[in-house]
Amino acid sequence: MSKLLHWVDERLPVIEAWNKHLGKYYAPKNFNIWYFFGSLAMLVLVNQLVTGIWLT
Repeated sequence: MSKLLHWVDERLPVIEAWNKHLGKYYAPKNFNIWYFFGSLAMLVLVNQLVTGIWLT
């Protein structure tokens, strides 16, 4: 399986992109539960705005 993964990764660098953008992304140490709820509230607001415009 690792040979296949290496072959695919040479042609499409998925693992490098994952590590660069998601896996080894620096995050501050002061993240807490309020950051999560704030981003969730923003997502819900955007969802309501988009679906409200779409439905009218």
